[in-house]
Amino acid sequence: WIEYDAKAVVSTQSTGWNIMKNCIGKELSKIPMPVNFNEPISFLQRLTEDMEYSDLLTRASECSTVEESLTYLSAIAVSSYATTSTRTSKPFNPLLGETFEYDRTGDKGYRSFTEQVSHHPPVSAQHVEHDNWTYYQEFSMTSKFRGKYLQVFPIGTSHFVVKSTGHHYTWNKVCTTVHNIIVGKLWVDQSGEILVKEHSTGASARVKFHPYSYFSRETPRRVTGGVFAPDGTPMF
Repeated sequence: WIEYDAKAVVSTQSTGWNIMKNCIGKELSKIPMPVNFNEPISFLQRLTEDMEYSDLLTRASECSTVEESLTYLSAIAVSSYATTSTRTSKPFNPLLGETFEYDRTGDKGYRSFTEQVSHHPPVSAQHVEHDNWTYYQEFSMTSKFRGKYLQVFPIGTSHFVVKSTGHHYTWNKVCTTVHNIIVGKLWVDQSGEILVKEHSTGASARVKFHPYSYFSRETPRRVTGGVFAPDGTPMF
């Protein structure tokens, strides 16, 4: 038989609820998280995973028109969230000055270097070089714990420059919401709009992430978008 003190169990549970209650409305960086909430990689590695479909960047650099390039760049902007349907753990926070280098020149033709450039607030910077293009981004975030869910609001911009033409594209990231923080199965959803823009011509693409609700009949993880000419004419 296993003996236990019922009062101690209730007290521990009460203390846990008090901690969670005190965290409501605070930023994620201010909340002490259990280590089992993390996956065994650094956030710098997680950020480098944006290059998983780097072939799309190469194709974008080879397109004959800016509007066609925007279709590939919209796809890679969306691909950053491809694993969130099954991946709910957070990576470990990097130390100030920590770096992660990823060399794929042999098969993909690019080399990536990522560094933690600020600790409070946490800011990461990434630079990727390819023979045809250059990609770089800075990433920070603010977050709020709302009791039942956690919202992460990204701060920063992704840049893509085609070396042969000088075309410079930028895009943003969207809000991520982690549901059922306290009770139930964790699930992750994105909401908001990504604007991909080429700055010399003014052509752009808009990609909208539709928030999902258990009480709606909409398709989960629904994403819609289009590519527009400089005068606003829909192209794709």
